[in-house]
Amino acid sequence: MVEPEEEDVPGEEEDFARTMEPLKAGVADSSRAVFDQGMPTPISSSRVIVHVDLDCFYDQVEMISNPELKDKSLGVQQKYLVVTCNYEARKLGVKKLMNVGDAKEKCPQLVLVNGEDLSRYREMS
Repeated sequence: MVEPEEEDVPGEEEDFARTMEPLKAGVADSSRAVFDQGMPTPISSSRVIVHVDLDCFYDQVEMISNPELKDKSLGVQQKYLVVTCNYEARKLGVKKLMNVGDAKEKCPQLVLVNGEDLSRYREMS
């Protein structure tokens, strides 16, 4: 039986080594080396990187569940903290992990929803 010849396909290690070549060449600012040379970095077609912004995910779950909250300043409360808030509330000075009292002082119209039960958030994620 004749074995088929293997194609000369570079592996991930070789792809990585080729990507790092400009960095090993003694470039002073290695963080810019690949980009300054205008060379695109090789990307394996089998790998995809996805970045998802879940900064106000809990608030989005609440707004989907109750559409009346959509245009209001909204925060999700756990214990005595606003664990997250929507962008309307952030415009008025509310920040995530802010004390509830401080948040209400900054934004008296802030609507707070109890977020102690995580089951809905888990279900939606």
